[in-house]
Amino acid sequence: MIRYAITDGTGRLEGVDTSADIIQIREPQLTARQVAAAARHLLTRTNARVLINDRADVAIAVGAHGVHLKSGWARVDFFRSIAPRGFIVSVACHSVEDVRRAADEGADYALLAPIFPPRSKSDPRTPLGLEAIRQAAAFRIPVVALGGITDANAQHCIAAGAAGIAGITLFQKGPCPTLDEEIHRYYDLGHEQGRLRHETGEIERLRMEDILRRWLPSPPAVICDVGGAAGIYAFPLAEKGYFVHLTDPVLLHIQQAHSYAKGAGTPLASITEGDARALNFPDAFADAVLLLGPLYHLVEKSDRLTALREACRVLKPGGILIAAAISRYASLMDGLRSGAFNDEQFRQIVWTDLSSGRHRNPTNSPEYFTTAYFHKPEELYSEIAEAGFQDVRLPGVEGPAWAAAQFHSALSDPEQRKALLEMLAGIEEEPSIAGASAHFLAIARKA
Repeated sequence: MIRYAITDGTGRLEGVDTSADIIQIREPQLTARQVAAAARHLLTRTNARVLINDRADVAIAVGAHGVHLKSGWARVDFFRSIAPRGFIVSVACHSVEDVRRAADEGADYALLAPIFPPRSKSDPRTPLGLEAIRQAAAFRIPVVALGGITDANAQHCIAAGAAGIAGITLFQKGPCPTLDEEIHRYYDLGHEQGRLRHETGEIERLRMEDILRRWLPSPPAVICDVGGAAGIYAFPLAEKGYFVHLTDPVLLHIQQAHSYAKGAGTPLASITEGDARALNFPDAFADAVLLLGPLYHLVEKSDRLTALREACRVLKPGGILIAAAISRYASLMDGLRSGAFNDEQFRQIVWTDLSSGRHRNPTNSPEYFTTAYFHKPEELYSEIAEAGFQDVRLPGVEGPAWAAAQFHSALSDPEQRKALLEMLAGIEEEPSIAGASAHFLAIARKA
């Protein structure tokens, strides 16, 4: 039985099962150069025959074993004429007639799909079923079953005449790390999308936009916005000409981002569900990585280091990391500002925050946030350096302004707001400012 693995289209090939017989590189968002780099890397890690989607020129250049052609392919003999002897041509087939054509033209494999309703993506096509395999098996070509294949139904496909089985999730290794359910429940309330557009969140957003403007490389650089929620920073950056890849572990945020992209007509390079500890991007892929949230919710240092090292892996040499942390003292200052300090339960939360940095919310009040880690500036510096970054800087975001009595009045007045933002930019790297901010950043470079 042929085991035919297909990469998941996220750009990261580390999750594919390298023990498969055939691996098809299906990464439409990558450039030819990036596909070539990914293929070379994969060829050193597997004995599988490696095929590349559509780009026979890339496959030939890197020494891959062949090409996979999408539905409506050009004649197979064209590829035979330009490829070395033994070059494999696999074709996508969506009917028995497609399989007949593939056999007549001399293709090596026919991927017949969908046999069952696919598990990894929605597909409006009606499943072909096992009868299509039985009919297609009459032609002189190995038929590989694709679409909804599981360990449970694979043998039914083989019994019907398939030479093998293919899939994406079927050949993915290991589960992706996930956040605590408590954190998911908090963000599923949907408050995050509007948080940065009013009250204290607005100064955070305005300051972050200014910092990104000054520190990011010029467009059209590639930016991975990891934990970027519904795209509060991703979409404005895309409008400036950046190629932005947004990933977030909260499905609601991903749905909101897709909805915004469709309604506003502002496409991102990609929008995917994912975790900062296992990024679905290839090595040396991005010019900048934003971690403007993931470090908040990784309570264990080992998890934070894993996320930081993943960011380092994804960055090109010299690439910029911008990572955000919540200050160890944020809940104390916020409680005094908001009046929550009147609550004995809240005061107990603050005591724990101050002593350990581990923020836990035993109440049902979303105003008291969710499971998180609150950093001291020197802690964040140490973690960034330990992950392999250099030239680390720690600017404060809001400074002390966010907790001041007349803060909202100043922010609502255009003249005062302009002066406030300029002053905060002027003092952002004063060491005492980071701890006084609700949030502070680590800005660093990959060696």
